Amino acid sequence: MWAYAGRWPHRFGKPSQDVGSEGIRLREPAGRSRDTSVEHAMHQPERHCLRRGDEEQGIIPHRRHRDDGGVGLHRQRRPLAEREVTHRASRLVADPAQLRADLLRHVTAILREVRSRHHESGGIEQERRLLAFGRELPKLVPLPEVLFVREGINSTVAVAQIEEGVRSFLVSARAEASSSPHDMRVQRMIGHVAGLLHREPRSVLVVGFGAGVTAGSFTRYPGIERIVICEIEPVIPQFVSTYFSKENYSVVDDPRVQIIYDDARHYLLTTREKFDIITSDPIHPWVKGAATLATREYFELVKRHLNPGGVVTQWVPFYESASDVVKSQLATFFSVFPRAVIFGNEGERIDSDTVVFAEADPQPIEPDQIQQRLDTPEYSRVKESLAEVGFNFAVDLLATYIGRAADLGDWLKDAQINTDRNLRLQYLAGMSSNVAQAALIYEELLRRRKFPEDLFIGSEETKGLLREALAAPALGQ
Repeated sequence: MWAYAGRWPHRFGKPSQDVGSEGIRLREPAGRSRDTSVEHAMHQPERHCLRRGDEEQGIIPHRRHRDDGGVGLHRQRRPLAEREVTHRASRLVADPAQLRADLLRHVTAILREVRSRHHESGGIEQERRLLAFGRELPKLVPLPEVLFVREGINSTVAVAQIEEGVRSFLVSARAEASSSPHDMRVQRMIGHVAGLLHREPRSVLVVGFGAGVTAGSFTRYPGIERIVICEIEPVIPQFVSTYFSKENYSVVDDPRVQIIYDDARHYLLTTREKFDIITSDPIHPWVKGAATLATREYFELVKRHLNPGGVVTQWVPFYESASDVVKSQLATFFSVFPRAVIFGNEGERIDSDTVVFAEADPQPIEPDQIQQRLDTPEYSRVKESLAEVGFNFAVDLLATYIGRAADLGDWLKDAQINTDRNLRLQYLAGMSSNVAQAALIYEELLRRRKFPEDLFIGSEETKGLLREALAAPALGQ
């Protein structure tokens, strides 16, 4: 049989048994002198040493080695921490809802205290600035005020007050739009170049909401009946647009506007709708996913969704870029739209970005006809929108002409075409994101600029004004 002294078993020969008031007494064979007499030795002696009520009071059996090598048991109160755990565990079994409520209350109090101390030290504001500006934060003096920060489904979105009267919209710490005069100029150009060069636009697709300025430009046109905005990040139209409601004419509230929260390529692949105007204003091509909105296959997809006589405008940045990056963007666009035209953002800086324009069925541009439309009462709001960014007449807008595909063949002969299979633009742009060649690129284009006699048609007076404007040095030179 087996007998237990404390915890450890020992095998004995057949013992003699004496039953008395002390219980069963086991007599060991010769040579062993250990006293193994315990009450109910066969049945958990650890529990036997406890008294009634000990467990409720947190008293537990404790094993202790004796001097003679044996193991003794005595009663000992459970440590305080273990008693609390046991008490909480019993409450968990008894009332789990109350335990969860208590735990939530304690955690909330701790977080509130941590946030309070963090806020007192200025940590929260610093975190907001870091989320908004990322690696650019050390360069900013003075530090801008962050008005809005939110983690979206696809990116971190922020709005900051850069200076008095100027707000900037940032995506993943990258400025995408602002209310500065220079940025407002190009954002309106993307919309108005397409809106005025199309003879009678009715429907518009805007790829990328940004600050809503480009989409808002189309709300000024009396003939436009439908404006579809395709935006992959829901936070931007829902929250960012309110910070630029003056600049975008509260575009999200216009009844003609429908916002589609989807990837632009997926939307174009799955919709059968065609448009008179399609504008595309993605972020820099080195940003994740942006290069897919500048591939040959994407431009072919855009072309298939243009109505007869439809037009398209594409934003192409020169800053934070290199010559081979811009060449790849332009050459890829020209491979689908071989008669495309480039208009430059010649504001206070001439070296930053451009708008590339193309038509499904290329036609000459008639400045006189455009001006006649602008002078009608129906187009008064369009004229006002143009004047806000420095374009008082149609000639002012068309004088930003830089060049066209037909005149840039020698410059683009070594350009790499960006396709879905190679995404060359993404890698070229990534390697040049810290390069400052914008002025050089702009100068190379201007050297090749010449007046396009077959492109601008109209009165000799208007053509003379255009020749004079294009022959003059660009602003900033």
